[in-house]
Amino acid sequence: MSAMALEQVRSHVLAAHAAMDVPEGFRAEVIGGKIVLAPTAAMGHARIVKWLERELPAVGGCGSYQAVTIDLPSTGERYIPDLAVLRDDGLPDDEWLIPAPSVELVVEVVSPGNAETDRVRKVRGYARSGIPLYLLVDPLERRLTLFSEPSDGHYTVNLGVDLGKEITLPEPFSHTLDTSGCPGT
Repeated sequence: MSAMALEQVRSHVLAAHAAMDVPEGFRAEVIGGKIVLAPTAAMGHARIVKWLERELPAVGGCGSYQAVTIDLPSTGERYIPDLAVLRDDGLPDDEWLIPAPSVELVVEVVSPGNAETDRVRKVRGYARSGIPLYLLVDPLERRLTLFSEPSDGHYTVNLGVDLGKEITLPEPFSHTLDTSGCPGT
């Protein structure tokens, strides 16, 4: 398929995504050129996200948000991370599509139904779009992995620890996260 044809398909998929009426209890993302509907999180998953939201230090000019859609123009995808730390770049209140340059950190918590997506596809998508930090919490493997320093479409630093251990987050956080308090550890 030619580049122009691929761009037309991508444009149609993104337009369909924007026009969707997503059923209650679901969320819709664009992953790998497909619109993916997934159920919202189970309580164990939600508890991990809430714990992280409390544990991440406040960063000047930023806030943490759940259920926001990140636009990844370099891949033509739209992801809804479990948690995102965004710079307050004056985004209007009615904006639903967050530009990648406004993102400092994304967090995904692996669930049985999305393990491959969070562990592989989203690592590539976030890196290709220049998202500075991707924190992957994997309760199935009992691991937490920090991907950082995106360059040429991939993260050049990949630091993993077992849940229950500490991990140091780089600037703008400059914080050691003690994962021993993570729900399920």
